[in-house]
Amino acid sequence: MTKNIHKKFKVMERKFIKISICLTMFSLMFIGMAKAQQNEITGIVRDTSGKPVQGAIILVTEHSDTQAVSDKDGKFVIDGQIGQHVEARTENKASGKMKIVKPDINITLKNGTSVIPIGFGQTRKVDEMTSSVGFVSGQKLTNKGVINPENALYGLIPGLTVLQNGGEPPTNVNMFIRGRETFNDNSILVLVDGFERPLSSLSPGEIESITVLKDAAALAQYGQHGANGVLLITTKRGKSDELQVNFSYDQSITSPTRLPEFLNSGTYASAMNEALQNDGLAPRYSQAEIDAYNSGADPYLFPNVNWFNQVLRDYGNRSNFNITFNGGVSNAHYFVLMNYVNDQGLFSPVNQNDGYSTQLKYGRFNFRSNLDVNLTDNLLFQVDVAGNVINQNKPKGGNGPSQIFNALYSIPSAAFPVKTPDGNWGGSQIYGNNPVAITSSTGYSSPNSRELFLDGKLNQDLNKFLPGLSAEAAISYNNYASYWESKTKQYSYEVINPVLDNGGNIIDTTTTTYGEDTELNYWSSFGNQRRSSDLLGKLNYSRNFGDNELQSMVLFHQNSMIFNGQNNTYHRRNFAGNIHYGIKQKYYLDVTASYSGNNLLPKGNRYGIFPAVSGAWILSKESFLANANFLDRLKLRASWGMTGNDRLPTNNPDIQAYHGGNGYWFTNQNNYQGGFVEGRLATSNLTYESSYKTNFGIDAYLFNKLALNIDLFYAKRTNILTNTDGLISNVLGVQDPLSTDGIVENKGIDVDLLWQDHVGSLQYHIGGQFSYAKNKILDMNEAYRPYPYLKRTGNSIGQSFGLQAVGFFKDQNDIANSSRQLFSEVRPGDIKYKDQNGDGVINEYDEVPLGYSTGYPEISFSANLGFDYKGIGVSALFQGTAHYNAYLNTQSVYWPLRANNTISSYYYNRRWTAANAQSATFPRLTTESNDNNFRPNSIWLADRSFVKLRMLEVSYALPVSFIQQWKMNSVKLYARGMNLFSIDNIDVLDPEFVSSGYPTLRSYNLGLHIAF
Repeated sequence: MTKNIHKKFKVMERKFIKISICLTMFSLMFIGMAKAQQNEITGIVRDTSGKPVQGAIILVTEHSDTQAVSDKDGKFVIDGQIGQHVEARTENKASGKMKIVKPDINITLKNGTSVIPIGFGQTRKVDEMTSSVGFVSGQKLTNKGVINPENALYGLIPGLTVLQNGGEPPTNVNMFIRGRETFNDNSILVLVDGFERPLSSLSPGEIESITVLKDAAALAQYGQHGANGVLLITTKRGKSDELQVNFSYDQSITSPTRLPEFLNSGTYASAMNEALQNDGLAPRYSQAEIDAYNSGADPYLFPNVNWFNQVLRDYGNRSNFNITFNGGVSNAHYFVLMNYVNDQGLFSPVNQNDGYSTQLKYGRFNFRSNLDVNLTDNLLFQVDVAGNVINQNKPKGGNGPSQIFNALYSIPSAAFPVKTPDGNWGGSQIYGNNPVAITSSTGYSSPNSRELFLDGKLNQDLNKFLPGLSAEAAISYNNYASYWESKTKQYSYEVINPVLDNGGNIIDTTTTTYGEDTELNYWSSFGNQRRSSDLLGKLNYSRNFGDNELQSMVLFHQNSMIFNGQNNTYHRRNFAGNIHYGIKQKYYLDVTASYSGNNLLPKGNRYGIFPAVSGAWILSKESFLANANFLDRLKLRASWGMTGNDRLPTNNPDIQAYHGGNGYWFTNQNNYQGGFVEGRLATSNLTYESSYKTNFGIDAYLFNKLALNIDLFYAKRTNILTNTDGLISNVLGVQDPLSTDGIVENKGIDVDLLWQDHVGSLQYHIGGQFSYAKNKILDMNEAYRPYPYLKRTGNSIGQSFGLQAVGFFKDQNDIANSSRQLFSEVRPGDIKYKDQNGDGVINEYDEVPLGYSTGYPEISFSANLGFDYKGIGVSALFQGTAHYNAYLNTQSVYWPLRANNTISSYYYNRRWTAANAQSATFPRLTTESNDNNFRPNSIWLADRSFVKLRMLEVSYALPVSFIQQWKMNSVKLYARGMNLFSIDNIDVLDPEFVSSGYPTLRSYNLGLHIAF
């Protein structure tokens, strides 16, 4: 990060700390008022049998930051007000709710336990679950202050790994459930209210809960579409007969987490000369010129431009408005949401044009209306309308932000001034792009998009025909379209060259102008479009027979998706069923099966059967554990089954490929006509990937305070589409077909811990999660390799391979007495490699496995902690990864000076020279491509593990008795920081985004939430 940004950022940090302290002081001013005016509500939480429930979380719905925990007798004390509502939860799952009508109340949990969604509209009591699922309530997403709800999922659900992918809004992420099992598309299936939709299309405020399905017992019902895991998003629905209004406003400032620092012009000139001399070439700069750069006396001939300071401001800003309406009457309820987000980016020279800005802007309006109407006593009708409208603004130059940052990471400070003495843009025939000019003077583009989601559902109770029978029918329609508008222009730039005498002194200058200034030119284009529709029919049957209970369902589901272009329509069809059987509320068995197929596969291989079986045993209900007072609940789970993955390449691998070849000259006019030749051969027996999954789980609740969940899992995936390099001789002139011979196994563990307790009015929690997923390639139809260590088979997917460095060459004698390195000419200071096979030559046969994957971590973990005391709350979330690597090949930062790029201070201070050969980290400076140094090897492979403070919040909820005089139910003030710091081994860039693109961001938020 540049020194200037560092200083200003420190000022921002101090301001944020002061604001947080002021908010806390403000909170403390109201504690006395809270004690004096807020009522004390006491009560007992019981299950349906009347037994007290220990460890239930009790909260006031209108004042959700005030919480209590029931003791061993089910008793609790909480601050509340008559007329408000209290809600009891077990293990963070909603379970019981009632209105406060007197200071002493009793809460009965519905069905004695909580329920969570498990797919296709089904819910299951937590105690009765036999499958492996993760769950998070929507309340935990709304306190993150993010645009994209994907960015609120860091460290919340064990088994779900979320990695940030740059900072350009809406800041998409990479997500994995239990690592990877395939070489191909590993995308998670995301379902919103049962239908496939992007999670990023939602706002956090409309999400009721998110369930992660992880094992075959949960995934088999999705057939060919479930092997990569499923995210079930349930949106909020109307629950209350009284109108409830919630309004929130969040104002943020954003800043880069890390930016590299590049050399000033004088040091850059010296570094360039050093590199040229290392390459045996003449230096580019005289000492007089270097002195002139260092003096700064002539900023036009000898500029010293900090391009980051010229193009970026110290911070961006973001506003987030959210309002919801929840209410209804006895037979109809509604939930309505409107959310607007406006994000202003980091670019600085954006208002230099009359009438328009080139700032990076992102604006999104989300809306949702969920309506539930009981048409009769037995017929429920649900209609949902939702969507979003997105308007963006970007600098137009080339590819916008990506081209700007490419210039920032390549152009030296000595290249040219921002502007010449005549006020023209500075430039160079070598570099061309002036970062400030392409930010402010190439026009702007406005990508716009909109999404619309429509759902209609009917639920008919058929008890009159058969007790316990019901039927459901649903249809959905999704539509997405994007449109690009832009106004572009070109700019002229001026190149200043000094005229030197024989002594190297400047006697004159010459200027040359290139390009031309043009007027704005309008351009528009249709961007992208996709449409999808769903049809769902389902029968449910549920009955109790004495100590036995039965739940079952059968369904038919068809999904059609249409994308741009020809042959881009996909149909999926699924028949599925499930039987859930329980005995004495202690023993549970699930049998699931689906028969699903799609039109992506050739006829004959389109459909498959996907069975699964799972069971659970609640040991804590057995008599032999009746006296184990420390044990409140103990359950064992096991499952086995099969799921599929039909996310195959869309270029029809089962069809013979052809591509352009040589042509012939025809007719008297000698016209040329190109020809076609055979390309990749067709793949035989193309089919879906099959994943066989096994899971063993333990769920426990101990000491009335500690919730513990542990899952051990193993999966073996077959029929993975893979390359067959070398299977067919090149003499035949065709490419090898893809094969379905790939096999990968994946195994690991998920752990989730949560300790909740209270000391008087102080409520606190400490939790942690740990996930480990290790895969191994068992077969990938790998071509012959002469040495075992070269084989990819037996390693993990994405395993890093490269040469093992043993240091740097000291001198020519060291080079002469070492194995020959054939990639390029070797000089002192170049990387020296280990000869793995002892043949005296270093080449591609000396590459070995190095570290771990650069694409995803094997280990993910998190820790969350917080407390609440009479409305004052503090919470923090730490998240991290391990067994994770990155190749440090970012231009100029790690691979400098090549192709006339600049060089970072980080590299320069760690480079090899004859004087610091023993302490050097990086090889010598060079201006050449130098294939010996700049290739995958252990020098550039870095440990990418990190621990980040993802969120820190300080909040204060005003006393209810104080705010009710203004007809409000709750008021919360908060100060929040996101991505505040990272502990890692990548010093100069963010470990999640080791790239030259738009940087990852930290944010500081101040917000207000009001409930009426």
